[in-house]
Amino acid sequence: MKEKPTREELIKLSETTPVVLVDIIIKLTNRIEELEERINKNSSNSNKPPSSDVFDKPSTAYNLNFRIKPF
Repeated sequence: MKEKPTREELIKLSETTPVVLVDIIIKLTNRIEELEERINKNSSNSNKPPSSDVFDKPSTAYNLNFRIKPF
C-alpha cells in the first residue's frame, strides 16, 4: 500500500493541481462503497455460509431489564 500523503502535501497539491484531488476523492468514494457492500453481505444475500454471519449483541435495554429473581 502506498504511503499516505500528509496534510501539507495535499494542500500544496490542491493549489497546483485540483484535478488530482478530484481523482483521489472519486477513488476513495468508490472504495468506501465497495467496503460498505462487503460489510452488508450475509448468508441470505451472498454465497457465504450461515456460520459466517455475525450477530449483534442484545440491546443494552434488554441487558438492563434482565433480572435474576432471588430464591
